[in-house]
Amino acid sequence: MNQRTGDNFNSPVLLLCWDLTNREAQPEPDVDGAAPWHPPSSEDWVWTAGYIANRSELLNQLAGHEAIDDRQIVYHLYCRQGIRATTSIAGTLAWVLWDSQRRELILTRDLIGNHNFYFATLNGKLWVTNRLETLLELEIFPRTPNPRSVVAHITGHAPLVGETFYDTIRELAPGSWMRIQGHKPETGRYWQIEAQPVLKLASDEDYARALWELLFRLAAECAPAGQAYITLSGGIDSTSLAAAIRHEATYNLRQAATVAGSLVGDSCHIQHFTNRPPA
Repeated sequence: MNQRTGDNFNSPVLLLCWDLTNREAQPEPDVDGAAPWHPPSSEDWVWTAGYIANRSELLNQLAGHEAIDDRQIVYHLYCRQGIRATTSIAGTLAWVLWDSQRRELILTRDLIGNHNFYFATLNGKLWVTNRLETLLELEIFPRTPNPRSVVAHITGHAPLVGETFYDTIRELAPGSWMRIQGHKPETGRYWQIEAQPVLKLASDEDYARALWELLFRLAAECAPAGQAYITLSGGIDSTSLAAAIRHEATYNLRQAATVAGSLVGDSCHIQHFTNRPPA
């Protein structure tokens, strides 16, 4: 098997085929990279890509379970919560789970779509992968263009949600899950960005102040309690977030790493520009 590279962050590559015409068949994953995890004495399996941001919180919820890696966390959450487990996981985790007892396959894409899932049905078989090229490398798949997506691209837009540039291949939307049982796929959204009213202010200074207030409020609401670590990448995003977190006197902010040497600074340097909002 040739080594293949995933769509994002060099994630492992999954190719799954399931014969929907055979009731006794079950999906068989073909993986380059991290293999699925199988619970002891079970035909269930879990495959993941990405990471769980609230791992410690979930491990506390799963007290009594020996969950070593993310696949085990997903499995134990699913056993407790079913499809609602999608709403418990924060981070960029995408996962696939085979429930052998219910004969049900579940695909879940991460919140903002860092990791993809593409799927297609051909000759009674369901094909799933996290890398579009993996399906296109199979000679059995026609490469018929999707006119809607082509027109959207020409006019400067992305393909419609759930569609690709190929007529027979679809994509699972970010923040979505798909559950397949028999011949009946079911999809749902567990998270979606809500559009906000257009902000119309009088000057650039007013926009800067509004951004400052929003960023600092969200940092106060979302930052972990106690000690926090941050990586300064050299851009404005990470330093602005560091400033917003450090502004809260209850946080003990520490620099985990710095990419750009010119921005090296400990919490004292960050404190320097968090004392006041933009003028």
